[in-house]
Amino acid sequence: MPLMYSINSFLLFFIKKLRLSNPWNYKVPFLIAIPYLILLSSNFNTLHSLLLIILSLTIIVGVAGLGYLTNDLGDREKDKLINKENATSSISNQSIIILFLFFTSLTLLPWFYLPFNKYSIMFLSIQLFLFYAYAFPPFRLKEKGFLGILTDALYAHVMPAILASYTFYLVVTKIYFNYINFVIILCLWQFLLGIRNILFHQLKDYNNDISSNTNTFVTYYGNEKSEILLKRILLPLEFILFLLFCIYISIQFNLFFWLVIAYWIFKAIKERKQIKLFSYRDLAYKFFDDLYLQWLPLVVIILLCIKSFVFISIAILHFVLFRSEAKTFIINFIKK
Repeated sequence: MPLMYSINSFLLFFIKKLRLSNPWNYKVPFLIAIPYLILLSSNFNTLHSLLLIILSLTIIVGVAGLGYLTNDLGDREKDKLINKENATSSISNQSIIILFLFFTSLTLLPWFYLPFNKYSIMFLSIQLFLFYAYAFPPFRLKEKGFLGILTDALYAHVMPAILASYTFYLVVTKIYFNYINFVIILCLWQFLLGIRNILFHQLKDYNNDISSNTNTFVTYYGNEKSEILLKRILLPLEFILFLLFCIYISIQFNLFFWLVIAYWIFKAIKERKQIKLFSYRDLAYKFFDDLYLQWLPLVVIILLCIKSFVFISIAILHFVLFRSEAKTFIINFIKK
């Protein structure tokens, strides 16, 4: 019983207090779909592809853990002012050091097997530096207005996308389309998505940030201007860049673009009675985020399995680890 209690407490800390369930549900499914896409775009179909995906997931968890841990440490004093829960305020400095070592191990150990070069090291170093610069003095970019949201978009979306794609580019050695063009389009889209997401977060935290005297883009420019920026500029640009991404992928895989269009048509029909009541944020979640996180990885996995039965193991792993409407439907159907 004491052992089970310790395990439960450990898992509760990771999932709830350190909030690692957030990236697992809202970032990792798409991020791991990038290696799927690189595998799909190559002749690589060996059995150890499953191990490569597992190692990639290990790195993602390690990097996410370092990001959330540094962010909470940087916010610890200000969170005390407003009695906001902070994972690092309830544990000792020794425990914090152990957590840093644990997440660093998850981040670095898989590279003993995964291929890397000087560019891989540079990308990972930039990622880790951005964590520090965003959260801690003398930089504390989190409170530098527009520079803060740019930094968040870079470390939360752009750099992980670059690192994931480049690592698997080294794995497969050759892909069907131009890798540089692919990365440019991917990063532009992810950059806009990252800015949109951090503005959503800052709008939600507006009152807390005011109370704790935390200077963010939204506290400086206000809710109204931030929402205008989102509705009139960022979300339309995100839509355009995502379409460009889909069109580029469809040069090689014609089905990809039309499956995305089919999803939007299906979603519009399904939500037709309530769609007029949706806020712009609801529309972004339902028509963009659900597609990015649940259906886009599924489409790529299906195409992978059509390409080779070797990738069925990856499909099973993804189905087990990540939530999706398709998974919920299948489970409910089995229960009936």
